[in-house]
Formats: sequence, structure tokens, C-alpha cells
Amino acid sequence: MPTLKQPLRSDPLAEALRQVEAVQRELEEAQRELERSQREIEGSQRKIERTKREREATERELEETQRKLAEARKKLREMQGKLKTALRELEEWRRGHRCRGKRRKRAGPAPGETPKKPGRKEGHPGAGRPKPDKADRTEHCTLADCPDCHDEVERTGRARETLVEEVIPARREVVAYWEYEYVCAGCGKVHWSRLPVELGPAPKVGVEAQRMMVSLRFEYRLSLGLIVQFFQRELEFKISKGGVSQILTRNAKRTKPAYQEIQQRAQEQAIVHMDETGHRESGLTFWLWIVCDPSFSLFHIDASRGHKVVWMLLGIAWAGIVVCDFMGAYHAARLCLQLCWAHLLRDARKAAELAPSAATREFNETLKGIYRAGLEAQATQDPEARNAVWGALGEIVGNQDLRSVPDVRRLQDRIDAHVVELLRFLDNPALEATNNRAERDQRFAVLLRAVALCTRSAVGSETYAHWLSVTQTLAKQGLSVSDWFRPALAAYHGQKPPPSIFNKLKLRSLPVSTGPPGN
Repeated sequence: MPTLKQPLRSDPLAEALRQVEAVQRELEEAQRELERSQREIEGSQRKIERTKREREATERELEETQRKLAEARKKLREMQGKLKTALRELEEWRRGHRCRGKRRKRAGPAPGETPKKPGRKEGHPGAGRPKPDKADRTEHCTLADCPDCHDEVERTGRARETLVEEVIPARREVVAYWEYEYVCAGCGKVHWSRLPVELGPAPKVGVEAQRMMVSLRFEYRLSLGLIVQFFQRELEFKISKGGVSQILTRNAKRTKPAYQEIQQRAQEQAIVHMDETGHRESGLTFWLWIVCDPSFSLFHIDASRGHKVVWMLLGIAWAGIVVCDFMGAYHAARLCLQLCWAHLLRDARKAAELAPSAATREFNETLKGIYRAGLEAQATQDPEARNAVWGALGEIVGNQDLRSVPDVRRLQDRIDAHVVELLRFLDNPALEATNNRAERDQRFAVLLRAVALCTRSAVGSETYAHWLSVTQTLAKQGLSVSDWFRPALAAYHGQKPPPSIFNKLKLRSLPVSTGPPGN
């Protein structure tokens, strides 16, 4: 028996068993750790799948939101367009204009119907270009050999003539002007010959080239870019848009007396027409005003649309009659007015179109009849006819049955407030009842605005209005820029009174060029 002081001997088998148990416990712990890791991996996979599903749902929501946003933007643009149209119509209603829709296409031939052939009907004399009176150049067309057998041919003596109208190709021409020194035999002073007076000092671009730029811009409505292309391609003349703009501006300053003469002509007239339309200067809204009659057109660009512009153009003490629309600036100027019947009739017709009823149709037809009766009374100057027009207009204003329609009631109130200004034309055969003249004259400026788009400075606006006034007035005088431009520059550089833009006979009698300097 071993004693207590003797150490116990370890059993190898028991030790091995303990080691096996320890390994088993480690294996079990590792197994549990593996299972826990697998559960964590499965949880992470579930989270990833859930995140994917959430991302797909979010992407679908984003696509739906983007689609709704695109639809909302489209609806916003449509609403903005409708709002812009409504505001324009409201402004036109206030001024008496009518917003016109697109023109209807002309109906074609009915099914089975033969369309009309172009040209005159059979039996009528034909029409063609008239034959020129004479030929400026002759070209002889000869035949070298027989076109069939290529043998020699002889002229028989017969001939036939064909006149063809052609255009002489224009090109750049560089003119060398030589100035010579002279000494006076009497006083001994030395003098130099001078350049043609219309060229001015230190010329680089000729008068005809400058005139052509003015014509292309303000007679033929070409943009600056197209003018540059025309000069470079057709004339082989190099120039930039800035160069063209500078030439227009400088010559507008040189010919400013012509603009002042047109304004003075406007202030001397007993009857003028006035209107205004939008204009853009450096991206801001300005107004292009026009004062006109059959002999002149005066344009002015201003930031204001108020009555002070009317005073500035015509003068505060002007005592004539202005034919205009219903805009308040003309009333605020305290002038004698003839309001436009065309605007009033358009409003009546529009009321009948937008709110068709017996009242609106009656009002429209009655107002047109009063207008026709007024024109007849103006032509005959019959007192009874004029009194009948006054009475008919008073009856339509006082008709209570028509006041149930708001648009008709508004027009009745307008007529009642301006009845004197509407019927002033009855007593003056020279006074037009509509302002169509100003609108027709303004049409050219509106078409040019579509090409020029805007001006970029006050100087540009002044130049724009100057050349519009000069070219349109020259056209009314039966002249072109060619008839007036060279004499005007010669007067400026020669420090002489400028030629009158209204003296057609004198302008036509002036020499086209002063010619080369003497030797």
C-alpha cells in the first residue's frame, strides 16, 4: 500500500481519456462556433436579400417619382403656356386687339372633282415676261460642223434672235484716289486736290458699299450675319458683323438731321396714327413706338409705355388728332383722339365666338351695321345720317337686355366712356376710323424683329429706330436709299444743309457721284 507521502502514479489510459474528452469539448465548442457563424452568415444573407428587395423597391419608387415629376413638368409647361396665352389675350382685350388663331387651310377640290389647272383659261391671251427693248451685249452662236455627219457647214444668211435678261456679277473694286499738290500762280499758296466729298476724311469703305449695307439690313431685312455672308461670297468683300454695325451706327449719326426732319413733319401734321409693339434691348422689355401718316413713318424705342413718350414725339402743345387704340397712355396725354373701330369690332366678334348667344350675335351684327353706316355718313357728310349713327350707337349702349352678358356689358361701358373719340371721324372726311395704317407700317418692323431679335445698347436702339424711320419714309416718298444716301453723306462731310427727305424731285436731280478729283 502506498503511503500518503508517496505521489500517485498517473494512469496513462485515464490521461488519454481526459485528453480525448478535452478534444471532444473543443470540437463541440468549435461545432457550436461554426453553427453560430453559419447562423450569422444566414442572417447576413437574409439582410442582404432584404436590402436588395428594399433597393429594388426604392428604385421602382424612384422611377415612379421621376415619371410623375416628368408628367408634372409637362403639365407645368402646358399651364405656363396657357397662362402666357391668357395674359396676352387679357392685354389684347384691354387694348382692343384680338388674338388670332392659325389661318384655316383653303379647302381642296371635292371628291371626284377635277382640280383647277394653273394658268389662264383657253381662249384668253397668254401672259409672259415682256420682251426687252434693246440688247446691251451680243453673243454669236456658231456651228462648226454638222451635228449628224460632222461634215463642213456653210451659213445660209438666215438668223434668229433670242433676248435673255442676265445680271452683271458684282465684285469688290479697289479704287485708288490720287491727290495732287498745286501752287497758285497769283498768291503762291500751295493747295492739294481733295477726295470726293461724300467719302469724308480717311475713308476705307466706299459709299456704295455702305449704302448696300443699309439697304440689305433695313430694306431687305437681312441679319448682320447674312449681310457678312453676302459680301464675302457674292462680292469677295471681307467684313465682320461688328464692322457692319459700326458703319450703320456712324452713318445714322451723320444723317441724324433726316430723323429730326421726319419728327418735325410729324409735329406739323393735323392727323397722325400711333401704335407701339414690344422690343428687346439687352434682354429687357422696351417698346417700339411709331407715328405715321401716308407721307412718313417715325419710329422710336423707349423703356416707357406711358404718355410722356407721346409728348416727347409730338410735343406737349401739339393740337392735332391721334388715331390710336384704346391704350390708356393716349388718354393720359390729353390729346384729341380717334379710337380704332377695328379693335372694337374685333372684340365684339370675339365675344360672339367665345360666348355664342343671341345677345352677343345681336351686339356684333348691330355694331358692324353702325360702323358701315358711319363710313357712309362720313363720305356724304349728311347731317341726318351722322345724327342717325349717334342715335344708333346710343341705343346699343343703353340696351339693358344685352347687359346680361359680361363681355357685352364691358364693351357697352367702353363705348359709353369713349363715344366722342369713336365718332369723331364722322365730321372729318380725311380722318380714318381705324388704326390699320399704323399697324401696316409697323408690320415691317415686326418682321425685322424676327430677324434682328433685339438691340444690345441704347445706341443700337437709336440706330435701329433711325434707319427704320428713314427707309420707310423714303419708300413712302417713292424713293430708295440709293436716291438719298450719297447726297446726305456729301452734305454732312461738306458741312452743308442736308437734302430734304421729302423733296423727291430734287433728290432725283442730284448727281449720283461727284466724280474723281481734278488733275
